This record gives sequence, structure tokens and C-alpha cells, in this order.
Amino acid sequence: MRKLIVFVAIALCVITMNASIKPEVLQTVSKYPGSIKKTEQLAERINKDFTSDEDKAAAIYTWIALNIEYDVKSFFSNKNTSVKYSYQSLEEKEAKEKEIRDKMVHTTLRKKKAVCEGYAYLYKAVSDLCGLESVIISGSSKNNYKLIGREPKGTDHAWNAVKINNQWYLIDATWGAGSVDPSTRKFIKEFTDGYFMMPADRFFSQHFPKDEEWSFVNMSAKDFAELPYYHHAYLLSDDELITPEKGIIKKVKKGEIPFRLRTKKNIINLYFAFDRAKKSTLIEFTKKGDEVTFTVPVENRKSGYFTVFADGEALFSFKLRTK
Repeated sequence: MRKLIVFVAIALCVITMNASIKPEVLQTVSKYPGSIKKTEQLAERINKDFTSDEDKAAAIYTWIALNIEYDVKSFFSNKNTSVKYSYQSLEEKEAKEKEIRDKMVHTTLRKKKAVCEGYAYLYKAVSDLCGLESVIISGSSKNNYKLIGREPKGTDHAWNAVKINNQWYLIDATWGAGSVDPSTRKFIKEFTDGYFMMPADRFFSQHFPKDEEWSFVNMSAKDFAELPYYHHAYLLSDDELITPEKGIIKKVKKGEIPFRLRTKKNIINLYFAFDRAKKSTLIEFTKKGDEVTFTVPVENRKSGYFTVFADGEALFSFKLRTK
């Protein structure tokens, strides 16, 4: 499991709309030393400063996302880092797997770098010490608009679920830490709390678990593939795209695709661009209350990918396929 997100968005901007972590938790954890090298040390501080399960879960996420840098070198090396081992009993198998996990956690804390597995295993290790029930989830990420229409195969990402007040919530500390710019192959360190307890339907739009029960939504791999590609700014906002519901546009009437977007923002400019276009095209829109309506003119174009932007931020992408 090597590949995390590469935000292939024209605007790489991290914001904390839809914030879900209390300001006092963020303020307290931001003062923790980044030099912590043992899970016990981190858990001790968190258990001392916080009492509720939600605050503890948020504190773990915050420290990891603030202090662990994504290991870009490992990501782009394409080396197979899986560990092979043999065993003669279930007990021996579990012991060796625990040894591998513990080593990964130790390496992550020592180097302050990891790919997605390191983030997920570290979260699990600290949450265990804080008395929280959590799991590591592996699956496929939808990290590129060109994956629209492709059903997930294999696994390329890892994240967590944590139980709070007898209810499971999804979190992704890797994506909370920042993103990778594919053009420069550099990690852009920008914390967001938006991937802590993100609503399951939004989380699912970019995370398809290998074990589908951990999606917490009644949607299939086909449904996942057919969703639009939602960009970072949209996912971390309270916006709601009403139509189109599917990411693949197969029919176009009069050369225009109608859109309905529910938003509380005061949008100044809307525009769209096809993936190989040299410039974007301004869109006229109407806003009544919280609902914005507009059309994207594709004229005689039969195929391609296009993205809708609002005031400099990419919102969602679609695949046009009418031929």
C-alpha cells in the first residue's frame, strides 16, 4: 500500500470550513513538542489534558497531522516495502504482525515521516493507549478526476475509524496533514481538521474500503466509480451539489449541462475548464436564497474532463462521454 492522495487540482488550497475539532483542543495540542518519539509519551499528555473520547480522538488526529510529514520520497520510489514472513501458528502470525506494526509506528515517530500506513498505524497505537476503540481501514482512494468511472481495484490507501459514544466515525490523518503536488513532487504541509469525523457520505466519495461495511453508506463500488470527483475545497465546505448526481455525463441537451448547487457563500465568479484547455470560461449563474443554478456549455464537444471553479477554487470535476 504505497499510494496516497495526489491532489490533482488546479488550486491547492486548504481551508477549514466544516471544522469539527474544538478550538481549545487545537490550541492545546499545537503546543505539544513535535519531538515526541514514544506513543506512551503522547498518550500520557493527551490523557492528562482531555477526558472525553471525542477530545482525545481529536487530539491524536491533530498531533499526527501537525507533526508527521508525508514521505514523498518513498511514495515516488515505487519500491515494494511489504514485509514477508512465515509462521507456523495463528499466535505466531499475530505476534509477527504486531512486531511489524510496532516497528512502523516507531519509525514514523522517529523520522516524523510516513506514507498513509504509518499515519493509520500510529493513530491506532496512540488511541489504544488512550482507551479508545479504533481500527485501521485499507482501501482505494479517488485522488484524481481521471478515475471517474473506474471501479476500485486493490488497495492504495489507509485510514482509520474511531468509536465515540458507541458510534463509529471516519478519519484520515494523512489527508489532514496536507497534500502532494505532483508537478514538484513536494509535500505541501497544510493542516485541516476537515478529515476528522467527516460525514460518511462525503468521506466515501474519495475513500472506498476493502471491507465495505466500513463505508457506513449504502453504496457499491459501481456507485463510488460513478460519483463526480469532488475537490478538497468542496469536501471541506458545507456546499451541496444537487445535480448532476453522476460523474459521467452521457447526455447533453442543446449543448448545455444544467447544475444546481446549494451554498451559503457569496460567490463572485464561477467558471469551468476542460483538462487540456488553455483558459477557463466564465459562467453566468443565478442565486436564489442558498441555491445557485447555472449551465456549463459544452457545445459540440463529445468527450473530455472538465472542472467547475468558484472564486479560484476547484469544486468538482466530471467526465463527458456522449459519443
